[in-house]
Amino acid sequence: MKVNCSLVFVFLFLQGFSQNIYKTLLHDKGADILNDKQVSEITTLITSYTEEGTETVKDITTLNDHHKIVSCIIYDDKDSLKSKLIRSFDETGLRSLSAKRETWNKMLGYSSETSKYQYDQKGIL
Repeated sequence: MKVNCSLVFVFLFLQGFSQNIYKTLLHDKGADILNDKQVSEITTLITSYTEEGTETVKDITTLNDHHKIVSCIIYDDKDSLKSKLIRSFDETGLRSLSAKRETWNKMLGYSSETSKYQYDQKGIL
């Protein structure tokens, strides 16, 4: 039983450091807003209720002219920076070329992840 619990813990721990194909499949998807609206920034407040109390997270997302996410900055309830995502796009503004995600965690500290994207002649990632 101890071995099974240990293996589950190891796999769950490694999942946090593994690559996720979901992010890759949807990284060029635009924000879900009406096309006729000129929106350049979306601010979202999310309040979570736990046994320890409440936590409010503020998410500020910046969009380009094609409603693609250029940056996403997340703050905790004390306005401390938790996460930052910055994307660069090609000259059309439709295909992302790279993304840099930085996170600040109380227990794990600072981490940074950089991704570069390449497309074939058909425009497929």
